[in-house]
Amino acid sequence: MVERDRNLQFLPRAFIVFVVIYFAMLTRPLLTIDAETAIIEENPSLWLPQGRWFAYLIQRFLFPDPVIQYWTLAFFGLCAATAFWLLIKACELGEGRSSLIGFGIFIGFPIWSLLLEFPANTPSSGIALVLIGAATYSMSRKDWGMGVDGPNVLRTISEIVLVTLAIGAYQAFSFIFVTAVLCLAFFRERWVRILVDGAGVTVAALVVYFLINRISLHISGMNEDYISGFLNTDIIISHPIVAITETMRVVISVYSGAPFIYGVGVWGAAAIVVVAMISVVVSREFRRIMILIATLLSPFPMVLLNGGLLPLRILIGVPVAIWLCATILLNHRSRYVRWFGTVVSVILILESVSAVSQYETERHFIAKHDQEMAGMIYERISELTDLRNIQKVDFFGRLEVPRYYDVALTSSADGSFFSWDGGNPYRIVRYMKVLGYTNIKYLTDSKRAELKPLYAAMPSWPAQGSVKLHDGVVMIKLGDVPGYYGAF
Repeated sequence: MVERDRNLQFLPRAFIVFVVIYFAMLTRPLLTIDAETAIIEENPSLWLPQGRWFAYLIQRFLFPDPVIQYWTLAFFGLCAATAFWLLIKACELGEGRSSLIGFGIFIGFPIWSLLLEFPANTPSSGIALVLIGAATYSMSRKDWGMGVDGPNVLRTISEIVLVTLAIGAYQAFSFIFVTAVLCLAFFRERWVRILVDGAGVTVAALVVYFLINRISLHISGMNEDYISGFLNTDIIISHPIVAITETMRVVISVYSGAPFIYGVGVWGAAAIVVVAMISVVVSREFRRIMILIATLLSPFPMVLLNGGLLPLRILIGVPVAIWLCATILLNHRSRYVRWFGTVVSVILILESVSAVSQYETERHFIAKHDQEMAGMIYERISELTDLRNIQKVDFFGRLEVPRYYDVALTSSADGSFFSWDGGNPYRIVRYMKVLGYTNIKYLTDSKRAELKPLYAAMPSWPAQGSVKLHDGVVMIKLGDVPGYYGAF
């Protein structure tokens, strides 16, 4: 009963920490990039070409599109608290102040916000996080002293299933599992057995994932074009030194909290990682030194395979690695190191809250700009044609949108619907329809290609003549750079 009471205390406290960190996102939901597609098309099968068949099942049967825009961020917070609780139970850590601070570091690190800014990712990511936590907890409860018996085999099978489903929600969760296994090996005695077991589960889960992925693509008749877009294996073969050098540059930049990565300096991360590494090296425990280094590197295999920086949301294993470093300091035998760890950890949490709030502030300004821009464009269209009928429209170029605050690299927080993808006409039209400007439709690519030469003689928005009617099509020139037209 006492143990259950502690659990009931930790989970709500952890959720409160989540609410404080993500208060700006929870209280002011804004239409974000890609959300317009989910709302207009309501087609969960779009996940299948991305290799995210479990995300398809979640959206198809649990969280349909009209729901995902609202309460699922809070749902993710509950899932994150549960997953973290499973992780600290697996590592045999307490549920006191240090773990609560650790949760703030884990869930507050700005990389998570880059995943959560795409609302369609939120419910499946929350469920995947719980699955990873459950698999890690299951590994910690095996009794390998009894050999390969029935209960251990059943646990291993369940772990493979859990990790496979998590990868099917988002491939980057494979790296979170690897990082979590390394954390487990760092704190537990049977570390060799844990590493071997974790490697086996990871490989088996990846094999099962790819088999299910092939089957889902075959049944749906779709082609996979998502994962291959993040791979540049040629550079590994032809220029391995360059690929390794670029990867290490990314690793150092991410863990140093560099402003060009996060938009603001997240210096607490650098202090925590450096001091944790020093404290482990000083302890002269070779296996813990190697495990810590492996943990810090484990989120970055995709960066190596790509030969450089990827969307930061893929690096969701980084918050787990930083949590491990913070936990080393918060539970150190020296009280001075513990004090230092507490102070720097609180600073990192405050920096994370500030970063997330800054991203949301920029998103708010961009959203206001886009809403007004959509209204002005619709008004200009109405001056040229009768909008009581469906009107074909086309957009050329990307709009230069003023930026007020820096955001993280590869974040969509400063992404205007009128500039993202170089000014994607399909995205723009879908966005305007969501706002209520429904009497417009975009052209097919072949029809758009025919109009391309005509834009050369037109001025860019907002000049007179930047919106014109030609052969039943309203042409809008947002900028001089071809942008999305570059594909033709």
